Order: sequence, then C-alpha cells, then structure tokens
Amino acid sequence: RIQILFEIYEMEKYIEGSISHRRFVLTIFACSVILIPGGGIYYGFSYTSPYLLSYNYNQSNGTIFFGSSAWIYSSYMTGYSFGIFISGFLESIVPFHSIVFSSIISFNLSLIIAYYSIATVISLCVTYGVLGLTLGLLYNLSYRVGLSWVKTEYYGIFSGLICIGYGASALVSSPLEALYINPQNLKPTRVEDHHSSFYVFTQAKILDRIPKMHVGYGVISLCFQFPLSFLLKRNPMEHSSNDGLADFLGSVKLILSRKEFWIIALVFGLYKIPLAYTASYASIYAELFIHNDFYLASVNTTAGVFNALGRPFWGYVKDKTKMKNAIILLGFTSVFFVLCWFLSGYIPYNGVAVAMYTFGFWGSYFTCCGCYAVLPVVAVSLFGTENFGAVYGMLNIFQAAGSLVFVGITELTTKWLPLSIAVTAICIASSLIALLLPSEIPDRLVSETSQLVEKASRSSVKKKDPTPTSK
Repeated sequence: RIQILFEIYEMEKYIEGSISHRRFVLTIFACSVILIPGGGIYYGFSYTSPYLLSYNYNQSNGTIFFGSSAWIYSSYMTGYSFGIFISGFLESIVPFHSIVFSSIISFNLSLIIAYYSIATVISLCVTYGVLGLTLGLLYNLSYRVGLSWVKTEYYGIFSGLICIGYGASALVSSPLEALYINPQNLKPTRVEDHHSSFYVFTQAKILDRIPKMHVGYGVISLCFQFPLSFLLKRNPMEHSSNDGLADFLGSVKLILSRKEFWIIALVFGLYKIPLAYTASYASIYAELFIHNDFYLASVNTTAGVFNALGRPFWGYVKDKTKMKNAIILLGFTSVFFVLCWFLSGYIPYNGVAVAMYTFGFWGSYFTCCGCYAVLPVVAVSLFGTENFGAVYGMLNIFQAAGSLVFVGITELTTKWLPLSIAVTAICIASSLIALLLPSEIPDRLVSETSQLVEKASRSSVKKKDPTPTSK
C-alpha cells in the first residue's frame, strides 16, 4: 500500500509539473501574440501617418497644420500610459478576465468608430486616446501575467520575448495596409505649411479607403484577440493581496519616495521623444526624396523585424550588464540612428540617401524598442511583480509627458533641421542625466524595497489580526 501511495504521489507530481509547464508556454505565447493588433496601430503609425495627414488635409480644404501628426500620436501615447497606470489599481478590485475582455472589446470598437471620427483632427485625437487607454490596460496585464511565471534572473530576456509580438506587428499590418489603401502605388503631392514641405495624397480612391481600413482592422482584431484571451493564466503560486486600493496607493507611495525613480522616470520620459519623432514624421520626411509608397511600406514592415529582435537583445544586455549602462547605451544609440535617417535627406545621391534612411529607420526601431524591454525590468526591480502595475504605470506617465514635450517642440518650430537638433539634444541630455544613477541600483533597490514591503505587510497583518492565534 505504501508503494502504491508513493507511486500515485509521484504520478501526481509529474502531471502537475507537466500541466504547469504547458500553462507557462501557452501563457507566454498568448501574452505575446495578443498584443499584435495593438502594436500594429502603434508601430504602424509611422506608415499610416501620411495617410491620416492626407485625409485630414483634404477634409479641411488644405488648412490642416503640420503638427497634427504629433498631436494624434501623443494622444495615443497619453491614453496608453494612463491605461497602464490604472490597470494596476483595476486588477486589485476587478476580476482579471473582466478587464481583459472589456479592454479587447473597447479597443476594437474604437477602431470601428474611427470610421466617423477620422473626419477631424480633434475627434481623431480622442479616438486614438481611447485606443491607447484600452491597449495600455491589455499591455500591462499581459506583462504582469507573463512575468508571474518567470524567475527574477530571467526577467530581462522574457520581458523582451513577451513583447516580441507587439514589436513585430508591423510585419503584418503595414503590408496589408499598403495593399489595401494604395495598391497602385500612387504618388503624393507636395504642399507647403509654415515654410515646411511635406507630401499628401489627394487621390479620391485612396482617401475613401482610409476610414474603411480602421473598420476592417477592428473586426479582424476582435476575432483574433478574443480567443487568445482565454489562454492568459496567472501563476497560481504567485502571491496576491486583497487590499485593493490600499496596496495600490502603498505602491505609489513607495515609488515616489525613491530618488532613483525620479531619475529613471525623467530619463525614459525624454527617451520617448526620439521615438515619437520617428513614428510621427520619419515617413513624412522620407517622402521628400523617396517617391515610392511600396518601398516605404516595405521599410516600415521590415522595421518590425528589428523591433522584435531588439526587445530580447536589450533585455539580454540588461541582464548581462548594469542597468545604468544599458540605459545610457540606449540613449546614445537612439541619437545616432535618428541622425542617420534625418541626414539622409541631405545626401545628393538618391541611392545612398535611400540606403542611409533605411538604415537609420531600422536602427531607430531596434534601439527605441529597448525602452519597452528595459523599463518593465526596472519596474519589477523596484517593487516586484505584485506592484508591477502601479510602478510601470507611473514610469509610463512620464513617457506620456515626453510625447507631449515633443508636441510642444513641433508647435515652436515646423522646420526639419531645428526640430531634429532639438530632439537629438534632449536625448543626449537624458543620457547624461542617467550618469547620476548608481551602478549597483538593481540589487540595492530590490533589497531595500523588499524590506519595506515586508515591513508594510507585517504592520498590515497586525492591524487586521491583533491576536496571535488568529493567524
């Protein structure tokens, strides 16, 4: 009997381990793939921005302003950042899958509603703000669930793997958008706005397809995301608290008490500016000397490969080096690649200019995506997975502020040269600010924060359970 019981016990352990392993693989897969539609909107914006600008330019009879692309992108990023922030609180009071389902439905309904809201810049900014908000909720929950299955020493590489689908989404979205919107590869028309030149599409066939593209994208995305949402499973061994608002506010209080947080938040907030510049205006700038929409679509599509590969790469760099070194390296490489695609417009030989632009554009996405691989690791290092939502949300609010700073820059100048100088100068300054971070920041912060969280937990237990026997 003892032998039989022992064999049953061993069999149960084997089955439990096998089920846990399959859940881990399926969860990581679902966390990555479910973000593809959202990433298609985000990283495909660099390709669709000329079309959105063209549609609004024609709807307003030529009165649209140059900075509208930056406003739309910043609205999206602001909603996205606040979505990440509030998801940490919502998860503590609302069932997990309820947030996931409502986020997916709201995200795709907003895409469908864009068929009507695309008529004006203001309504489109509101729509893209809602898109960002719902995507931020889903993005943070996917990260939170995926990292709950991973050991701390592998956070960097798995952080990159989870967002591979998000980064590679342009591989799917950009070619489909190009084939649908502009299948004949028609050329845009040059226009002037406050001494800045850019190109817009005036063909009626193209303009009619732009609103319909959002509807088709929303319907396909809904059918794609909804089944995957059932595969998102949290690790049952993970510690969870039921204090809700108290835990959330406690996490916010802890993060605000750290001077290292303010340095990291400022640095990553300013790092958002070169990414906003590339996403909002790189394709618009390229049309000044590259009059081939299919080629620009292919560049944006293949940029998804570099975006996807860059995420585990920068996660690996963070794992193998100090966090401070990874952050500084991100800033200087971002400056280099932004200057590459911008200076390509000054090359007299078109072939060299096109190659230089392509190299700079690919490199910008390979580098800028590092923020999304390193930043979650920073959040986990500061407070652990149980406080990931609040911490990561706070850091993303500063990134939203960075995109709004970029909008302010575009309001001050619409000339390409001063705009590029301002973006690169701010990014260099943020890299120099990162020098203020101590080299031993990860280990020390994790240790100190763990002690604070443990102390807060003990005091909470004492308040709730005054008698020793109740525990």
